Amino acid sequence: MKNVQDIDTPNPFDPKRLAVSHTGGETFAVKRVHNVIAVRKPNPKEWVRAHQSEEFQVPVAVIEDNDNGVTYIVTPEIATEFSSDVKLVGLCLAVNRQGSPFFWKYPLPDSEGRENLWNISHREAIAAARNDWVKMVSNRNLGAYECHIAAGVNTDPQWPDLNLQQLLEIAFRGRLISSNDHILLRQIRGEV
Repeated sequence: MKNVQDIDTPNPFDPKRLAVSHTGGETFAVKRVHNVIAVRKPNPKEWVRAHQSEEFQVPVAVIEDNDNGVTYIVTPEIATEFSSDVKLVGLCLAVNRQGSPFFWKYPLPDSEGRENLWNISHREAIAAARNDWVKMVSNRNLGAYECHIAAGVNTDPQWPDLNLQQLLEIAFRGRLISSNDHILLRQIRGEV
């Protein structure tokens, strides 16, 4: 026998209570949350733009854990101590046609100013991407990257509403090396 209270309580899974009217014209206010920001160069089939403002570009020291495909950002104090394991790169905020932001990692000239065509053409692609949608493609015969510009595409990218510090915090969450006892540095020293 059913209790009176059970009869009066509506079933939360009653389809009539759960159904929403759908006419196809509804829109929902959605704000994209950028909780992951990759650190990489664009893949050869990807159309990208680079942020025009110098405020979204920074030279940094990194250590690349190639075994795990992870890039760690290194504080200047640690970079000096581990200079043979550290690579100096530039990071520039970029976005692809799908609207996914990432830090475009590119090589800086070495301390002696030596350059090669790969590095020069890489930075030239970034310069072109400040104003146009570009695709950077490796050309081994040329010994450099080719920069392809999308003809007739004049849509502006949607940039995250975050400052450089916030973007770096997201991109390098859990991947900041700021002390000598970081596990990656201990591996480099052969301690683990």
